[in-house]
Amino acid sequence: MKQSVLLISNSTDFMFKVLTAGLSRAGINFLHLPADPSVSEQAGKAHILILYLDESLARDEAFLTGVAGALSGQVLYLIGNKEELEDARRILPEGAVQKSYVRPVNIRDLTGDILALEKAGGEQAGRPRILVVDDEPTQIRVTSRVLSDEYKVFVAGSGSNAITFLKRETVDLILMDIRMPDMDGFETLSKVREIPGREEIPVIFLTGLNDGDVELKGLQAGAADFITKPFLPEVLKLRVRNYLELERLRDDLTLEVKKKTEEVVRQQDEIRHLTFQIVETLSGTIDAKDKYTNGHSVRVGTYAEEIARRAGFPESECARIYMIGLLHDVGKIGIPDQIINKTSRLTDEEYAIIKTHPVIGAGILKNITVLPHIADGARWHHERYDGKGYPDGLKGEEIPKIAQIIGVADAYDAMTSNRSYRSAMEQKQVRLEIEKGKGTQFAPQYADIMLQMIDEDTEYAMRETVHAKRNEEQE
Repeated sequence: MKQSVLLISNSTDFMFKVLTAGLSRAGINFLHLPADPSVSEQAGKAHILILYLDESLARDEAFLTGVAGALSGQVLYLIGNKEELEDARRILPEGAVQKSYVRPVNIRDLTGDILALEKAGGEQAGRPRILVVDDEPTQIRVTSRVLSDEYKVFVAGSGSNAITFLKRETVDLILMDIRMPDMDGFETLSKVREIPGREEIPVIFLTGLNDGDVELKGLQAGAADFITKPFLPEVLKLRVRNYLELERLRDDLTLEVKKKTEEVVRQQDEIRHLTFQIVETLSGTIDAKDKYTNGHSVRVGTYAEEIARRAGFPESECARIYMIGLLHDVGKIGIPDQIINKTSRLTDEEYAIIKTHPVIGAGILKNITVLPHIADGARWHHERYDGKGYPDGLKGEEIPKIAQIIGVADAYDAMTSNRSYRSAMEQKQVRLEIEKGKGTQFAPQYADIMLQMIDEDTEYAMRETVHAKRNEEQE
């Protein structure tokens, strides 16, 4: 079954909202879909197609060509400014466009044209399309006469003629005889399924054969149903009407599921984006407490993400580790600034306070469920592989892998950054410290990856590369 009007647009601007409101007020049944490749499949199921153009859509040759190729007797209207209409017309085949409307469109003119078209014959054009395939002329005339008052009926006298027709036209339903001279119904059905875009057209076999084996073979080949000849006209009409109504309901349900799925995906993307912005903002607030280590959290997150990627973690997990790396030092919010920025040696009491930041951080993050294990990086990034770290003295594989990775990344950035009590170390010394700490301070697997990254960084520019990348992304 066909929708009256299919409205295709990627825009939701004010004029588009005015247009949809006007169509609704005029009682016009329309369906709005975004301009993506799947729309071409829906184009054959509408009476009138309206393309509401924007600059991008008006120049999208692949999309416009696809829509034009799907047209089979449908009316195509264009709405856009003068430049957009000219661009689209240069792509669309000559004669494909019934009428163009310059934006801002006169809604009364558009709705009047649509209603007049339906009154003048659009109703017939918009009826479900049925192809009757039979080699008996009398049977074709009977079937066509029974159905033509409700449906737009096409006929083919053989399987080969049906294939030729379906290569240029589409229909909503095929009624097909089984016994035909050149190709029987089963072979014809098989070849129909090979035509791009025609794979899902339902086929009902019309047959005089009352044979269970024939029905089984037909159903296995993909037939939707069987109607036995000779048939009563009202039975034929009822079976066709019921099947097409079932197809319409299925199509409507499919479209609704698609729309709901797209909405859920969009909302999930928005939540992820918002979460990322909040995490980045929070990590920037943490780093701002220490004037000597500004950007530390971003660098640790970036190094940790790369270590995880090289270790074979899935991309989704790598992205999560980056986020967790951004927040590994969140507990420093609870440490006094005078201790964090102290330029002289810390007293034992001050060092004890500093060592509380992993527990503070884990407490802050423990109730955030959008990022599983987000608190692991904060609580255990100062644990050591030999069990001599803090706060819990975990050892070896007792330390979560996320914390093992962040621990290596954190140590590397600490050594390559200027601190209040010393300047950045030379790369040779940094490498030596990582090598020395492998298996004691650091998990061997991730220490080896960090050493590999250091060896590849021949210009000792990894830190600056992270800065440049982040600045580029922010711009």
